[in-house]
Amino acid sequence: MGTTGPPLDRVGRALAGVNALLALGAFGAGALALGDVPDDHLVVESWRATGFLVFAGLWAVLAAHPRRTPALWELVLVHKVALTAVALTVAHTGEGIGAALVDGWLAVSTAVAYAACRGWRAWRPAGVATAL
Repeated sequence: MGTTGPPLDRVGRALAGVNALLALGAFGAGALALGDVPDDHLVVESWRATGFLVFAGLWAVLAAHPRRTPALWELVLVHKVALTAVALTVAHTGEGIGAALVDGWLAVSTAVAYAACRGWRAWRPAGVATAL
């Protein structure tokens, strides 16, 4: 089957699945931490926590249907690259380096998964046959 056959597809789906689980864990940690958040930060921290849940869902959809969701791979990848870049600008802070490492991993692993799953094929019109 070569290097573009099912084994690479499974690698890409597994990476998306791992990212979904990591984001789900981050949601859980964020949700638990909401009880200690001061009222003036509750909305922002709730947004952050539920954002993890949304990204867990996005990666789960990508793992399950990597070539049926046009623009989803690209949106996730742009978000993770942008957050990595922002985090690198404040890498001298404790939060900055941690975020750069986490979002950097998510950007790289999502890019690898996108390539492995050939996520760009999601843009093909319905009914166009693909090998996978």
